[in-house]
Amino acid sequence: MSGLFADHAVLQRDRPINVYGHAGSGEEVTVSLASASAKAKADAQGAWSLTLPAMTAGGPFTLTARAASKTQTANDVLVGDVWLCSGQSNMEWPVRNTLDAGSEVALSANDRIRQVTIARANSAAPRTDFDAPLEWQAAGPTTTEHFSAACYYFVRELQKTVNVPQGIISSNWGGSRIEPWMSESALWTLPDYQQPLELLGEYRANKPVAFSHWGEIWQKWWNEQRAATGGLVSR
Repeated sequence: MSGLFADHAVLQRDRPINVYGHAGSGEEVTVSLASASAKAKADAQGAWSLTLPAMTAGGPFTLTARAASKTQTANDVLVGDVWLCSGQSNMEWPVRNTLDAGSEVALSANDRIRQVTIARANSAAPRTDFDAPLEWQAAGPTTTEHFSAACYYFVRELQKTVNVPQGIISSNWGGSRIEPWMSESALWTLPDYQQPLELLGEYRANKPVAFSHWGEIWQKWWNEQRAATGGLVSR
């Protein structure tokens, strides 16, 4: 299963549960959760995806994926609400830097609030999984200080009236632009992105050629700025 489906994970309640991962080409995979199960066959590249029926909030459950070559189990899985917390440094900002953090962290033990942090990584092509195993952590004196402050305080307050497990997926990068978080297909629909996207495709296929073309583009921009400013260009 994909790295998100690990021990202590939280899955979204009241909606069909999509589970996905990789196996051998053409291999059949069976996934079970509580009393539900579903099957899928991996495609030529080994990718598979299936859908389990919606479940109400609860747990803990065991999520198991079985194939002829391997069995993988995620233990202590809860079903509740899952929030993707993504943004720049203000979303990345940890609980340990908030007011009265010592007291907040010391009193934060709550097994029904869990966070998984997505490590920073960049790629010129879409990625199918993560470089290293992901770790879901329950809120508590040794973990909460590292949680996203905006997301932790949000779900903590929400849980007072929406009494279900709360899962936080923290995927942030301070100072990042919105474009790298968007899909390539979405960017193609926007004006002025065709040349950068063509250059990105070239970079994936032949980096030296792409670097050469990027230098030409940069030089053209520089010459245009010099002409527009009478030879004065400031950064």
